Amino acid sequence: MNGIDMGDSHRQVAGAGVLAMRTKCNVSKGKAMFKPTFFSSLLWSALVVSLSTGVFFACSSPSPPPEIRIGVIAPLTGDSDARWGKSYVNGAMLAAARINEDGGLEIDGRKLKVTLTFADSQGNPQLALNVARKLIARYEVAAIVGAPRSQVAIPVAALAESRQIPFVTSMATHPRVTAGRRFTFRTIFSDTFQAEVLARFAYQDLGARQAAVLYEVTSDDNTSLAGLFKTEFEAKGGRVVAFESYITGESDWTRQFETIRDSGAELLFLPNFGNEVPRQARLARQAGIRMPFLGGDDWWGIETGKDRAALEGGFFSTDYALDLDSPQNKKFVASYRERYKEDPNDNAAHIYDALGLIFKVIAEQGRVDSESIRDGLAGVRNYSGVTGTMRFQGSGDPVKSAQIIQVTGGRFIVVKTMAP
Repeated sequence: MNGIDMGDSHRQVAGAGVLAMRTKCNVSKGKAMFKPTFFSSLLWSALVVSLSTGVFFACSSPSPPPEIRIGVIAPLTGDSDARWGKSYVNGAMLAAARINEDGGLEIDGRKLKVTLTFADSQGNPQLALNVARKLIARYEVAAIVGAPRSQVAIPVAALAESRQIPFVTSMATHPRVTAGRRFTFRTIFSDTFQAEVLARFAYQDLGARQAAVLYEVTSDDNTSLAGLFKTEFEAKGGRVVAFESYITGESDWTRQFETIRDSGAELLFLPNFGNEVPRQARLARQAGIRMPFLGGDDWWGIETGKDRAALEGGFFSTDYALDLDSPQNKKFVASYRERYKEDPNDNAAHIYDALGLIFKVIAEQGRVDSESIRDGLAGVRNYSGVTGTMRFQGSGDPVKSAQIIQVTGGRFIVVKTMAP
């Protein structure tokens, strides 16, 4: 398994909102071993250390051997995305375990273990920036992965660029995350590609010529995808006849739904977060809207049968599906189920691929300095990950296919693969 080093920090729990966590550390032959135990909600199998503006957790031996240290920024606590923190940790731990159980990565003829240093962003951009600074300055990580939301990833990417530290975001799709940056990459497609795929599917496959959009105006992710979809759909000959916005927390959407219902639209695009979309779908139906729903990759987070039922027959785009028919995904799903007794989601798959990319280029380069890792990532031409085959071609955005998923009987079914 992988150790998670705390450096010189005090081993204590402090600070409001910090979760109680447990650890099971086995120190043998000078190696720190981290063994995940039982997870309950967001009760992590780890030792928590509050470092004034962030939470780091780890276990280490008194005299750790040389290591390859990677920082993982994830929402482990807080009100925003903490429900997904467990899957980020699980996916990252599984990726590191795969390497460490084989002895590590070879550098200068010597195999070095991978050590993950987790930092809690709480889904907050400023907090993510603070913990990223600590990962770089205090923990001297070779690279950073995670920071899944665009509003969190954008400031982390700017910092990584200024410090010349490779950063691979797992789920941030906004074009600004990678634009003009040498050291930032992602494993998920960008909103630019996702919008084109959705517009193409809506126009060609669904035969829609008029579309409506309802989006959350304060979210970078949602606003970006909404605007890009409108541009792409109209470029293909369609018309967006209603382009309505809202702010999370608003209780009365009567005006927006009446506008959409009376617009003549043939589909309703909901590029919003998965915890909001089912309610929007139910209210739309109550308002007399009968057109099919279309969504983006955040729909993956819709888990319950009741919420999925509200979207029955709808479509959304993603690049990962549990039943992707590839040897890499089948092995990943089987290993994840065996270790954690549950199915992986897209968050776990993408953090696994983000680390997998870094491990691949370190192994190929035989070096662990930041410039070598960056050059290796930029030179990836055929990486077969669990979320699909990808390559980088002049930017940090992967060239990869998208999957169109239909919500059918409470299940997510792949109905079409959309090539770049």
